[in-house]
Amino acid sequence: MFPKQPGAVVAVRENVIKEKRSAVETLVELHVRATHLINDDPKRAAKHIHKFLGQGLVPVETFEKALASPTSNFVADPHEIIAPTKIMHDFSAQIGTLKKPVPLDQLFDLSFYKEAAKK
Repeated sequence: MFPKQPGAVVAVRENVIKEKRSAVETLVELHVRATHLINDDPKRAAKHIHKFLGQGLVPVETFEKALASPTSNFVADPHEIIAPTKIMHDFSAQIGTLKKPVPLDQLFDLSFYKEAAKK
């Protein structure tokens, strides 16, 4: 992966934004809160993650180590992934895995994060 390239993102379709805007606002608020929890208290966050992803299969300590690892980089601010997304977009186009360019300026709606970050 490229530096600062996101491994996963929160994505919502335009029709969902139009039809369920308040649900999207809540989703982004919870995403911001969860990201803060992971960064501020990875041990506590690991217990929540373990409950839904690893209970019975993966020891909670594995999640604790992963979240606290210096190679982990959890961010909620979409501003931080715009430039790396452009780099990955251009590389994908260059090697032929991206069939059609995506208008990146239309891909990110920063308003949801802006409101969630105020809370």
